Amino acid sequence: MILIWDKIFEQLYLVGLSVLTAVIIGMATAILIKNLPRWQMIVLGGINVIQTIPSLALLALLLPVFGIGFKPAYIALSLYALLPIVRNTLVGLSEVSHRYLEVAKDLGASYWQCLIKIELPLAMPMIISGIRIAIAMTVGIATIAAFIGAGGLGDFITRGLAMNDNKLLLMGAIPAAIMALALDGLFSIMQSKQKYFQSYKFLYVTILIIIFGLFYLGFYQHSKSTVQNTITIGTKNFTEQFILGEITAQLIEAKTSLKVVRKFNLGTTEICMKALQRGDIDIYPEYTGTAYMTVLHLNYRPELSSNEIYQMVKNNYLEKYHIKWLGLLGLNNSQSLAVNNEFAIKYRVKTLSDLALLSPKLTIGAPPEFLDRLDGYVNLKTQYGMRFQKIVAMEPVLAYAALAQHKLDVIMAFTTDPRIEKFHFKLLNDDKKIFPTYRAALLINQSSLNKYPDLEKVLHLLENQIDTDTMQSLNKKVDIEKMPINIVAHEFLVDKKFVNSDENFSG
Repeated sequence: MILIWDKIFEQLYLVGLSVLTAVIIGMATAILIKNLPRWQMIVLGGINVIQTIPSLALLALLLPVFGIGFKPAYIALSLYALLPIVRNTLVGLSEVSHRYLEVAKDLGASYWQCLIKIELPLAMPMIISGIRIAIAMTVGIATIAAFIGAGGLGDFITRGLAMNDNKLLLMGAIPAAIMALALDGLFSIMQSKQKYFQSYKFLYVTILIIIFGLFYLGFYQHSKSTVQNTITIGTKNFTEQFILGEITAQLIEAKTSLKVVRKFNLGTTEICMKALQRGDIDIYPEYTGTAYMTVLHLNYRPELSSNEIYQMVKNNYLEKYHIKWLGLLGLNNSQSLAVNNEFAIKYRVKTLSDLALLSPKLTIGAPPEFLDRLDGYVNLKTQYGMRFQKIVAMEPVLAYAALAQHKLDVIMAFTTDPRIEKFHFKLLNDDKKIFPTYRAALLINQSSLNKYPDLEKVLHLLENQIDTDTMQSLNKKVDIEKMPINIVAHEFLVDKKFVNSDENFSG
């Protein structure tokens, strides 16, 4: 329950500060251009262009400059909230009768006195209407910002999507909907009390109370994020990564005095890697094959052993990025293409070469990252000559379900995924050996290791402790049996005698 309240506070702070920023900038902009029709067209046109950019695309554009987390989400949400506030402020100011202003000027009122005591209070119902629209938009977009580690209720939604877990989805969606309705209702009441808001003193006291509330939430969030001795763990966007991240987090919490911040479900390898380089996260699980081909862009040679690949990526990462590969965890999560068992029997498909002959008539589903990766569709085209009739970019959990329902012919699949067995899929043999081994290990920023040197000894406990069969079993508990990830991780650590069964754990 504490976790839910933490996420609600994170969401409320992100939404509140973004909308407040948009209100300050939007109202100031509207006041500056209210008597300049040409500039109104230019400004509104520019803000409209921002609205046409998809939210995920805007967040992705901000990532290289601001990293993951709060900053890019705050900037993106503030930009999206501008349009209704600028537009409604202009409309509200334009509807103020000139007679009021003329009388005020005749009585000796200055421009600023007219603005503060007459124009803004009279325009406030229209401005509040714009704020209501901005809030409704921002609450929804804020959940998407969880994809870049911004926190909030979107954490539950993104994890639920990645794991096909309706409980997690509802845990994020229902409070977000209640928050949107509650905030809209509050501002609806404020809008209806027009006579109070035409009293400029009451209006500005209300604004000060809102600002004070946001500062209080900000202090609460800041006090949590600035705790000394903190380690941040990130993961990509699938179950196995969540489990490895949670095992690592609980082990650190049990064996050290460090506080662990979880930034799970960050998305692609590129996002996690950049976050690690920037210091936005300290640790995340990675695979040797992914590092070798996707990050280092090295050409794979089948004669290379798995240990040679590990040593190459370990040395390159330390030299180029100052990132250390810790000991291998034990599992090898390779990838290939999978088809329904009936399809494999009907067309006698056992290898990727067999599938290549049929590919021009087939539809494949795979994560967007797989389609552009060297160790993905790029190599399938160049080495096997695959040319699929249709390519559908989709999350792995949805692809498995679509293949089971015969809505896809082929999917990209991981060898440790329990749904291969559950749905009786046929994992095709990579007969040309184009895929390297994908042995998992923890990556840690060298600066973090220098800061907390004892951390390496603790994480060394996991070396060779999670073999492929164990990982399949852990994935099955989460994906098939629907056990909570924190409980699965805790049971694993207890089984390995790394923690006591009665020891407290979080997640």
